[in-house]
Amino acid sequence: MRTLPSQLDHLFAMNEVRVYMTLAARSRSDVRLASFRPSWELMRERHSGVVGLVPDALVELEVEGQGVRAVALEVDMSTESPAYLARRKLGRYRALLGAGVPVYGHADVAVFVVARGERRLRALASALADAGVREGVVLGDLDALDERSVLDLAL
Repeated sequence: MRTLPSQLDHLFAMNEVRVYMTLAARSRSDVRLASFRPSWELMRERHSGVVGLVPDALVELEVEGQGVRAVALEVDMSTESPAYLARRKLGRYRALLGAGVPVYGHADVAVFVVARGERRLRALASALADAGVREGVVLGDLDALDERSVLDLAL
């Protein structure tokens, strides 16, 4: 009997965000979902080894009058401490972009972190503040996310 992947909840959550982004972009004339590249596709690129950072997905949104907007999606399933996530992964985005290092070809990348529940989001916000990560990261509640709110948060 074949077993399911151990991180199935993570995959489902990532695809939930992808579906919401797709539906939202289809309902708006000013935004087009140009690409949604999950981590396993990004890991095949040499760039992931150079920057030492692989988001759960890299989303490229074409926004009318603004060009392409890159969004690094991070799905938090509470498997790591908020402090670790803020310091190591989210702090790494800030360090790279602050040093002018493009992330997957983009000089400016917004980081969109989704997690389940207000309690987890408050813990993440506190950890981000403690780590000095105050800009470029947006938090969203997976339980409240839908096709109407996802682009407002991600953009």
